[in-house]
Amino acid sequence: MSHTVNAREWQNILKLLMLTMLSDGRVYERQADTFVEASVKLRSDMRVRGFQTRQMTMDWYIRNREALVDIQTGQSFETDVLTLIDSIENIPDKEPLIRALKNLTAREADHDKYCLGIASKFKERLDGGSRRINAHST
Repeated sequence: MSHTVNAREWQNILKLLMLTMLSDGRVYERQADTFVEASVKLRSDMRVRGFQTRQMTMDWYIRNREALVDIQTGQSFETDVLTLIDSIENIPDKEPLIRALKNLTAREADHDKYCLGIASKFKERLDGGSRRINAHST
């Protein structure tokens, strides 16, 4: 039986998606709609425990955007992103998430350099970067 994404992992996935969307530190209606579309599509492509409607996803976006804009513009942005990535390392099939991040990156890349960084850091961690980094930090 394959791994089902639990609530905590899904919350962290949503945060990664949203940080990609908020890469310029501003919130536009178009970005909220794109976030909801990407989240709903990703959820249908992954085994996620529980139920979440489009409206629940939009409500999550509204509730969390200020805190995530603070992360995006804060001094610990890179550390926070790496912590999120590491928190979902046990999800066996990350391909749908990689595709979603790449798609969001392509849509938002004209707005800010951070989009490319999030997708790149995620891919780097998946390719074994976390093992090399953790080995050097001990």
